[in-house]
Amino acid sequence: MPVRDLNVTLAEDQRIGGRPGFEIRARGKDGRGGPLSVVQWVRFTGNGFLRFVGVSRTDQWDSVFNRFRTVRDATELR
Repeated sequence: MPVRDLNVTLAEDQRIGGRPGFEIRARGKDGRGGPLSVVQWVRFTGNGFLRFVGVSRTDQWDSVFNRFRTVRDATELR
């Protein structure tokens, strides 16, 4: 899904699952001009990284953001 007019609202280091990581949040618009919110997490591993991206309509953001974090936190590499 294309996201247009993307503006970063937050970018910070953080620990994700006890490992170094980074979070970026942004706002943009969908193909019809509707408001979207986006989050990207990158969790660094010993020999690479794992990237998570969540996109939602802005009016639903509060209800889905915690679900995105739950998926991120429940994902383990083998």
